[in-house]
Amino acid sequence: MSSPPVAPKPRGPRMAVADLLNPSSLVISMTSTRSRSWILLIVLSLILLLWSYIYCVSMVVYNYSWWVVFSGTVEHATLEAAKGTPQVVPRILHQTWKDKDIPQKWKAAQKSCQDLHPDYEYRLWTDADARELIARRFPWFIGTYDGYTHNIQRADALRYFVLYEYGGIYVDLDILCKKKLDPLLHFNFTAPKTYPMGVSNDIMAAQKRDPFSHRLIHHLKDWDHWFFVK
Repeated sequence: MSSPPVAPKPRGPRMAVADLLNPSSLVISMTSTRSRSWILLIVLSLILLLWSYIYCVSMVVYNYSWWVVFSGTVEHATLEAAKGTPQVVPRILHQTWKDKDIPQKWKAAQKSCQDLHPDYEYRLWTDADARELIARRFPWFIGTYDGYTHNIQRADALRYFVLYEYGGIYVDLDILCKKKLDPLLHFNFTAPKTYPMGVSNDIMAAQKRDPFSHRLIHHLKDWDHWFFVK
């Protein structure tokens, strides 16, 4: 007659206490906990250290995705599209340089734009003019403006504020005008398209206080980060 199966003895409190008091078990447990804590600390430190890069990469991906999906909704500033539409951009031609002394190599280009647009008000913005405008009309941005490392960053930022405050057409000094820019006066904001995404800021037209210009100037702070190069 076979004997009935013997059930294994349950682990009692003494066994549990004995395991907990086992030095090797305790060391393994503490080491594992410390390792996890260090890993978490390193991960958090890397996130904080690289946050500006992570943010910029996310914004680039977001903007590229937006451009791919919605670029078809952006109107092309053609002569046909301008016909029959009202003029919304004032006849003001803006250019920038550090002072009134324009380099000789750009004087021909500057004159070509002025000669083709005698009915436009011409504004040459110097560094002194630029800072005075930012300090007077946009004091919330003066810290960022003064904090830029390179003068070209201030020159780039200025054109957006000038177009928002006054409207008109901005043209880089090295751009030669061969045709009148009047068709650009019929669109609220115009800039050359670049590939694979985005637009250029070497020539832009905008109506005064345009919502898109407003968005531009208020997002400049978000992009004031070092991203490998700047």
